[in-house]
Amino acid sequence: MSTSIDLSTITGLTVQINALQQSMNSMPDGPAKQMLGAQISMLSAQLAAEAQHAQAQSDAASNLLNGLGLFATLSNTVGTLAPTIVGLFKP
Repeated sequence: MSTSIDLSTITGLTVQINALQQSMNSMPDGPAKQMLGAQISMLSAQLAAEAQHAQAQSDAASNLLNGLGLFATLSNTVGTLAPTIVGLFKP
């Protein structure tokens, strides 16, 4: 089980969507604008799926820490900052 979360796909999709939206906003009405809108919809659906997958990975990592008792160890080591540190790995 891999506990690392790769946000490069989410970042890439966000950049693509933003670029398409900017192009669509500067384009006059027409078939090309509709095509860009369809691409934005497709990439937005892919972005939502990637974000859901990343959230599931984050939750699994958090559950793994809790299951192994590592959260308690982290709490004992850093005290009240433990929830903040674990929170850094959750969106």
